[in-house]
Amino acid sequence: MPVLQVGIGISQKNLIQGVKEAAEQAKAKVKNPELLVFFCTYNYPPQDYQAAQKEIQKIFSKKIPLVGGVVGGIYAQGKVFHAFATKGKERGLAILALSSEYLSIGVGKADNAN
Repeated sequence: MPVLQVGIGISQKNLIQGVKEAAEQAKAKVKNPELLVFFCTYNYPPQDYQAAQKEIQKIFSKKIPLVGGVVGGIYAQGKVFHAFATKGKERGLAILALSSEYLSIGVGKADNAN
């Protein structure tokens, strides 16, 4: 077994269909990750963010920590999705699945942090 298993999935579809596509791509490489990282460009509808996270957790598991954010651009698997450079016309998302017997994960969050 490699020291670190990495699965990457990317998509430019709408947010819900895109996360399904990207999550399946990532899961094909890493069946049982310890950490999921999800980024999407800022020009997806914000009301879809929660539903997208739930879709990712359906494909993997609610027990796996999921972290990420909304960004201006993404570089993954030789592709660039750059919303800033295209004035919001281009969008994309990426999901990274990580697994390793040497990986120890702790995730925290703060709401309304100043």
